[in-house]
Amino acid sequence: MNNAEFVNSIIPKESQLDFVVCKLNIKVEELQQFLETKKTFAKDNNGFIVVDILRSKKDPSKVYSKYSEWTPKKAVTNAQHMPDREDDMPF
Repeated sequence: MNNAEFVNSIIPKESQLDFVVCKLNIKVEELQQFLETKKTFAKDNNGFIVVDILRSKKDPSKVYSKYSEWTPKKAVTNAQHMPDREDDMPF
């Protein structure tokens, strides 16, 4: 994805408690509108979208959220890799 798409409706905050990784402050109406734009992607991805929580390079004390379109590659079977083979044996 060339252009970063920030999820401004999810605002991560560091916690003072060592057992809390971070707190997420969520602007509900903005998040609902954002999710509406991602319905097609989610449908093609088992109902999921991914939001990365990142740390700022300029100020490591600041964290932010960014939408990610990364999906794992689908596995290729032996039959797909070598369609002329009669069996599905790897050797």
